[in-house]
Amino acid sequence: MAFDGSTSTSVKNVGTYTLGAGDLALSSTGNNYALNFSNPSSRSYVITAKTLTVIGLTANNKPADGFTTATLSGTASLQTAESAGSGSTSDGIPYSVDIVSVTGTPTGTFTTSAAGTGISVNVTGLFLTGGQSGNYSLAALTLSADITAGPWTTMP
Repeated sequence: MAFDGSTSTSVKNVGTYTLGAGDLALSSTGNNYALNFSNPSSRSYVITAKTLTVIGLTANNKPADGFTTATLSGTASLQTAESAGSGSTSDGIPYSVDIVSVTGTPTGTFTTSAAGTGISVNVTGLFLTGGQSGNYSLAALTLSADITAGPWTTMP
């Protein structure tokens, strides 16, 4: 008989935990099976933070002014929460059983001050808050906007 077992835990917070050999069990009707560990030492497992995606912000176009400062519109928020166990660990959505929100003052910076279209704007200044915020991290937020060439004139 081969046994490929699994176990579950009620632990849901980010961290490193130990699963002892005694934490696995085989149940059956009657005494037909015995569970023997070839290596009964404890094993550790790690729960990592789920990365969340910020929505609701837009970078605004601007005329070339020699600076990389970008203005942003909108309000930063997280996507609508989903039930734990639904979605995926990489969908950027918080779980509805957790209290987590995004806060801070978003600041936008163009990656260049030169005129162009679809220039990346890096957003900083946001962070997570709430009772379970430690179980999440924020994905880097990059938007895009245009820098238009200015009406340059030359002096004689």
